[in-house]
Amino acid sequence: MEAVFFRRIMGYKFYFGASGVGKTHRAFSDIIDEAIADREKRYFIIVPEQFNMQTQKDIVQMHPNHASNNIDVLSFNRLAYRVFEELDIENPKLLDELDKALILRRIANKVELKAWKKQFQKAGFIDNIKSLISEFMQYDISDELIKEQQQNSSVNSLLKIKLDDIYKLKTRFEEYIAGKYFTNEQVLDILNENIVSSELLKGATILFDSFTGFTPVQNRIISNLMKVANEVRFSITLGKGINPD
Repeated sequence: MEAVFFRRIMGYKFYFGASGVGKTHRAFSDIIDEAIADREKRYFIIVPEQFNMQTQKDIVQMHPNHASNNIDVLSFNRLAYRVFEELDIENPKLLDELDKALILRRIANKVELKAWKKQFQKAGFIDNIKSLISEFMQYDISDELIKEQQQNSSVNSLLKIKLDDIYKLKTRFEEYIAGKYFTNEQVLDILNENIVSSELLKGATILFDSFTGFTPVQNRIISNLMKVANEVRFSITLGKGINPD
């Protein structure tokens, strides 16, 4: 049976182990025990959006009182809205996926595309562009970086033309929504700017579970949470047979 390893590194706690060995269960048990012992302290479990509901159920089932009490299970975005509510920040007018697609289709009809001149009428093309722009925002792919790649002599000519098309679509999209709407990625930037002002997060214990990695904006949020939280914990999956030592 594989083991769960525990390490404290620079004041942060890590739960290491292979998939299925009980890292999450041990991490949740620790949170529940501590939350019962100190009912005035806040405990946050941050998980990917798709695990939010199941994690809430797991905490309630594991808790002796079958309640979450001073434990909050949140995704990054749900954490953002909790902080917005606390600080009385007006909720951003968030674009849903259909709105994004409609805006991009409108823009694609107006700009002069080269590589994708006929493609945007095909089924699924706008969704692919929408996803690409979202990934660029998540991973800090700036307009300047796109332009740099266009000028890179090692980049083939077809890719340069495609980069020019995506540059046009991305910049026009950002211009269209500026000051009116926000994307999920931009909501996290607003959260990041306000973490240090949140009393809700100060002195809290925060556990990150079920993530396979973090985007640059998520890493910036974690960095700021480390400045205000009492302790930040991570559950990390290792390959079978790997010892973190």
